[in-house]
Amino acid sequence: MSELAAYNWTPTGSLRRVPAWVGVVSAIPVLGPVVTVLRKYRDFSGRAGRREFWTFLAVTTLVGAALGSLNFTMGDSLMLVGVMLAGAWTVVMAVPLLAVTRRRLRDAGRSWSALLWLLLPIGGVVVLAVYLSDPGRG
Repeated sequence: MSELAAYNWTPTGSLRRVPAWVGVVSAIPVLGPVVTVLRKYRDFSGRAGRREFWTFLAVTTLVGAALGSLNFTMGDSLMLVGVMLAGAWTVVMAVPLLAVTRRRLRDAGRSWSALLWLLLPIGGVVVLAVYLSDPGRG
């Protein structure tokens, strides 16, 4: 066992061992919801609050944009390393984003079929953004 560990109290009152990096990440307010979403990446049931969803979307979008800007030139050719990294990031984050979107729609009182609005070019994104911005139903 690693010496870099911390202990947290669980809701039942027992002591639980957690890795040390969890304390560091939870000290940064923006990363808390992101870690929550990544831990629940397979969970399509339950609910997700507005803060959890929008924070995760903002962080993943910013990371993808930062990775996409890492292109550089080498001689006369342009190396599109950033595009490949951004594409890989998008593929890796697709399932967690789909899961948190499904949980957010459930919290807003909508069905998963609201995702079909994305099939409409521009208006669908706007309608879905309005649905995802609705306050939770409880």
